[in-house]
Amino acid sequence: MPQITELWAEVKAKQAWYAGGAAYWASTEPTNDGVLGGYGRVHAADMKDSRAFVTPLLVVKPKRALDVAAGIGRVSDGLLLDLCDRVDLLEECERFMQQARSQLAPAGDRVRFFCSRMQDFVPEAGGYDLIWVQWCIGSLPDAD
Repeated sequence: MPQITELWAEVKAKQAWYAGGAAYWASTEPTNDGVLGGYGRVHAADMKDSRAFVTPLLVVKPKRALDVAAGIGRVSDGLLLDLCDRVDLLEECERFMQQARSQLAPAGDRVRFFCSRMQDFVPEAGGYDLIWVQWCIGSLPDAD
């Protein structure tokens, strides 16, 4: 059985890991170039390839999608709103959520916004037909 000091060390390491990630994103510009690490030019190709990937997998039109670590809403705007009736965006960075709200305002009540860390979010059972997790899953330790 692990010693309590070992367990606390694990908790502190995990907290430091997540704090470092949050600090990085908080200092990143809320633009395609920012969220794509300076490679905003890949956005169009990314949307094209993402559409080519997911479309054959859809048997019926998804009613509701969850965009995990949605950033400024670029995937919701460029793909998910075309494919689904409704999209929920999950993002912990408030600056990104503000940009997403502005960018996706024309979608009205087809979008909802959850400002939460992905490791803390618990989706409702059966609530989503499609969950989009792109370029962020590697930020979670296996236990989360």
